[in-house]
Amino acid sequence: MDIIRIGNPVITRMGTVVTRYVENGRLYKSVDFSKSANKHAQQKGLIKTVVRYGEKNKPEFVYDTFERRIARSEAQPTLGIEPPKSKRGRKKGSVAKPKVAEPKKETSNNLPTEPKPAEKKPEVKVQPATKPAVTKPAPKPTGITKPIINTIPADGQRLVKISTDSFKRESAKQLYSGIRKYVRLAGENGSISNAKIMTEIGKHDNKTLDKGTDILLSVDRRDNKTHLVLGRRHSDKSSDTLFDALFNKDGQMIEGRHPIEHLSFERRGANVRRMKKHNTQFMPIAGNDREWDYNGLRISGTNSDNLWYSGEDDAVGGAFEIFIEFARLYTSILK
Repeated sequence: MDIIRIGNPVITRMGTVVTRYVENGRLYKSVDFSKSANKHAQQKGLIKTVVRYGEKNKPEFVYDTFERRIARSEAQPTLGIEPPKSKRGRKKGSVAKPKVAEPKKETSNNLPTEPKPAEKKPEVKVQPATKPAVTKPAPKPTGITKPIINTIPADGQRLVKISTDSFKRESAKQLYSGIRKYVRLAGENGSISNAKIMTEIGKHDNKTLDKGTDILLSVDRRDNKTHLVLGRRHSDKSSDTLFDALFNKDGQMIEGRHPIEHLSFERRGANVRRMKKHNTQFMPIAGNDREWDYNGLRISGTNSDNLWYSGEDDAVGGAFEIFIEFARLYTSILK
């Protein structure tokens, strides 16, 4: 068995010793309470805890070692088993009471109040009335969980729809009106291929585009996901991809590409978003949901300083502005 210690043992203020080591290629953590003043460990008789980690260093198994004396019969008087037997059988007088009182003093740290309700149940029968009083506060924790559920964007309550009034370019307004129309026509499990949205007049590679350049949209909705591809087809049958985006069941973009501007986007976990241009990673600006920053360099739907084609090309500029809208925190194409 190969055991490799990781660093030196850490001793807490309570005297708990924490050690990390690798055994046969697996990561372990040992927490020694044998000389610790930890009250929780002392009450339970916990001596040592060993944690074994699995994939991605997540805890896989936990082994606890307890003191043997907890399992002895000395703990039985605290459970109140022997005193009831003595009442039913031979000793009904005052002799049985001091026998019950003696173990109470020894085990008062564990169960001080258990013998008392055992005596009151047959005499007064008040405990059935007190049980509903204990169960009444039980519904309160369920009320606490409601606002936590409502704050999760996946439930659709914080998602907002994309408004064409927010777009600066007329091409963006025309393109998104067509996108929203065909997404609805596709339904929950449908697909549409190369639907014509508009005809573009602009520039590409510093050359004026001809009037036969069409902007086409493909929609594929299945397995609670929506895939959009917005492309451009020239009169010579050559084509470009303006953006390629994948949306989750709530209509939020989780992956996206804007190839002409060399932009890529991803959304992971609890709305953690990242935008990349080539190998540079841009972060969303706090308080401004439509701008991205990297050391002072900005990318936004209204700023073309770091863009190549969006400023001179109607369709590319409109697709870029829509792409930035898709990347916002709570926008949804299904709203």
